[in-house]
Amino acid sequence: MGSTCTIPTLTICLLHGTDSMKLKIKEQVEEEANLVALLESIRQCESYQVEHLVYIVWGGVAKLKSAAAKAIGEKGNMIKQFVTEIIELLRSEFHVGEEAFHPPATEQQLQEAEVELGFALPADLRELYLVLNGEREGGFGLFFGLPFLSLADMMAESRSWAGLEQEYALEGGHF
Repeated sequence: MGSTCTIPTLTICLLHGTDSMKLKIKEQVEEEANLVALLESIRQCESYQVEHLVYIVWGGVAKLKSAAAKAIGEKGNMIKQFVTEIIELLRSEFHVGEEAFHPPATEQQLQEAEVELGFALPADLRELYLVLNGEREGGFGLFFGLPFLSLADMMAESRSWAGLEQEYALEGGHF
């Protein structure tokens, strides 16, 4: 990626980009000097900007956590430190901690949900559930003020909608 003096410029450009940008810069950003420079740039950002940058580079906090778990050696330690600081930046903005979320879902819970739904959940959603299994009751609304449902709540909603579909399908013309 060249000089670390390009990271502040890159940060500004990314902040003006959209979530649909598909950049292939993760490997270069994860180089030690660039990661340190990016963290310095991110410390100057609002939480929504931090979330936006993490999404564009890694595909979201869950994928960044996954990358940190897979990384080894000094690079792994740097990425884990980066993840910890990013989460703290986001947490300080929302004034919530781990207690606002259910513990991670298990692989078995995910498989049971997928069997009941009749299809596999998208990989990103599976990853998210393996990090956090939804917000607890009265959460702050992780997704634009909307609650992040636990697997159990998601399945209850799915069953409810499926029941309505069957009930109203008999009348016709509603779907």
